Amino acid sequence: MLIGLFGAIFTFFLVAQRTLVPYRELLRWFALLAFAGNLLPKRCYAAAMGMDRVEWFWFNLLAPGPMLLCGALWLNFLLRGPETRVVVPGAAREDIHLYWQMHGELPVHRPWEEVVVAGPDDLVIGLADGALGWTVITSQARVVRQGEP
Repeated sequence: MLIGLFGAIFTFFLVAQRTLVPYRELLRWFALLAFAGNLLPKRCYAAAMGMDRVEWFWFNLLAPGPMLLCGALWLNFLLRGPETRVVVPGAAREDIHLYWQMHGELPVHRPWEEVVVAGPDDLVIGLADGALGWTVITSQARVVRQGEP
């Protein structure tokens, strides 16, 4: 159960912040994965696991639910399609994921191929579609002028 809890915290800060998925949707998937095990009849797990219904409920909530959600997020992050780079003007001081959570879309951006002149506060981000359909931020870099560290 500790692996499920700490894995969920670790994955949330590492992968969920780079995945463009609403927190409500993540919560819905967690609820589905955590409570689906409770639909099994008691005879399936009582003898093998030695748990009563309440223990089985807490076990599903704290172990397989978080582990399955973390596995889905990692699968989406690691198995992704080709990267598309875009430039977001003036976003070097802005959190792209937070902006997306608040507005439901990325800030105004241009494809990297069309950029001739970029400002010092522009941000180049790489986006790719993950295996589960959620968009992933694959890379993020600030545009620097030549000779600037």
